Amino acid sequence: MWNRQDMRKFYRTARSRVELPLPPRPLHLAERDRLVPAEGFSLDELLAAGVSLDQAEGWGLPVDLARLNSCEPNVSALRVYARASRMSPA
Repeated sequence: MWNRQDMRKFYRTARSRVELPLPPRPLHLAERDRLVPAEGFSLDELLAAGVSLDQAEGWGLPVDLARLNSCEPNVSALRVYARASRMSPA
């Protein structure tokens, strides 16, 4: 049997928000192989990471349709974020 403290603990846990990791910040390669912040992820990066445009918009990821190049650190960060967000019960 559950007592009053068990019930309070259960409801407090159930009401608590599931914490997702912060979304990755998009980067792009500048001159001399420097990584600088970008406006958003390119479509090539989303496709390489296995994330659709609808999923990216649903997760609140910025998407820059004007960017044409792909950056490998962005792809790996998107893969990690996609894996973490799919495993969370939200």
